[in-house]
Amino acid sequence: MAAIKKRLLDRVIKRFPWVSQDAEIVRCYPSLGEREAGAFLWLVIGYDIGSHSTMTQCVESESWEVFEKEHHFEIFPTN
Repeated sequence: MAAIKKRLLDRVIKRFPWVSQDAEIVRCYPSLGEREAGAFLWLVIGYDIGSHSTMTQCVESESWEVFEKEHHFEIFPTN
């Protein structure tokens, strides 16, 4: 798990240069209803960056499509 978080943080920093190297990525455990409403499966604490896709999907994808919302950034892995 630590290796996935490290690789994910490296990609996040590359895409969002204002994210610091000591930022923390956490897993979220939304209920089915929350997930259907668009809850994130992981996020970067304090930076309002996250994804509805798993950490592994985001790390293994060739590229990301990023959407800037009113209060956060959503990462969507693309291949």
